Amino acid sequence: MNTIFKLNEKLENSPSILSIEDELFFIDRLQTLPIDEIRENKEIFKRIISAIQESHQDNGIFEITDTNINIIFEFVIWIRNLKNYITLILRNI
Repeated sequence: MNTIFKLNEKLENSPSILSIEDELFFIDRLQTLPIDEIRENKEIFKRIISAIQESHQDNGIFEITDTNINIIFEFVIWIRNLKNYITLILRNI
């Protein structure tokens, strides 16, 4: 079962800068979480989002391909839509 706690545990055991594969893993798994679980665990959610953002700015941006660019764009749209349901304070989103 995919939970925000399992994702957080994986993040804690990951390098500071995620590979593009790890970014995509977290992106995929975050989008499967129930909104209520995200709402109840905003700090963990923000920690995971921040890790993706920092990694992407540092490294992931150079690993964008024709294959994964749509995943990134769809994730940005998902985050923007999610903000309609949950009040989040995330920089640059």
